[in-house]
Amino acid sequence: MPSQLIVHEDFQSEALGCQRTVVVYLPAGYGRDTRRQYPVLYLHDGQNVFDGRTSYVPGQYWRMAE
Repeated sequence: MPSQLIVHEDFQSEALGCQRTVVVYLPAGYGRDTRRQYPVLYLHDGQNVFDGRTSYVPGQYWRMAE
């Protein structure tokens, strides 16, 4: 399975008291071996993480999926 981005629209945040969009990156092969563990990295500046079209500075983003 290739890597993929899973988008969760309207994720309810109890801490913020509102809904947010949460994007989860799953690496290639995730789910193939259910015993394998993966490290987790939380990035809180979502619009700059994966897509240059949604970043604060157009075209400038962190390229985390690369």
